Amino acid sequence: MSSSQTEQKLSKLEGLGQDLISADRDKKSAEACHKEARGKFMKTATLEAGKGALARTTVRVPLDYFERTGLTEEEWLATRHPLYVEITEEDERVDGAERVFLLEEDPQYRPVSVEVPFAQRAGDAVKRYSIGKTTSSGSPSLDLEALERDDPEVYAAITVEREIPAQTVVEPDADKLQALVAEQPEKVAVIQRNMIFPEPQAKLTPVREVKEA
Repeated sequence: MSSSQTEQKLSKLEGLGQDLISADRDKKSAEACHKEARGKFMKTATLEAGKGALARTTVRVPLDYFERTGLTEEEWLATRHPLYVEITEEDERVDGAERVFLLEEDPQYRPVSVEVPFAQRAGDAVKRYSIGKTTSSGSPSLDLEALERDDPEVYAAITVEREIPAQTVVEPDADKLQALVAEQPEKVAVIQRNMIFPEPQAKLTPVREVKEA
């Protein structure tokens, strides 16, 4: 193989390398632009959501619950009601033997959708697209450790032990839970305050073209 042939092949390879580097930089630039636009959209969508009427709910928890379970009020609120923020007035937080939580929907997790006109290039027909933000979260679970400290009788009534290799696990039993609720409906509050909800994630919805009716 002559040196001129080697130089020609290297030159072609270098040219392809330049194309690859350019494409890679374009991709990184596009990703950076998308990340910036996404951040701005999510922030503005949250501000828009906060302008509307936000759902409110009141939750009551025995004052000694936090001492029994070892949970702080902040930890409890973050794991039991992650879609809400507390807005309770200082002088309204205690009512008798109960801690009162006045909760309001957190606008960062409230779904928002908007239709926008868009044309890919100048001269193209303008189409309408739907885009927004939504919230996803995993399935809730029962905090058995907190439940056992909170109400040992309820804990014993709804759990079963299951043997697996090298260990014994304790888990809630759906039939026992259903039976307890049927016999002692007042215990529903005990179960509810010990339910853990995974941290929600706000995310963009897929861009969807809005078809004319």
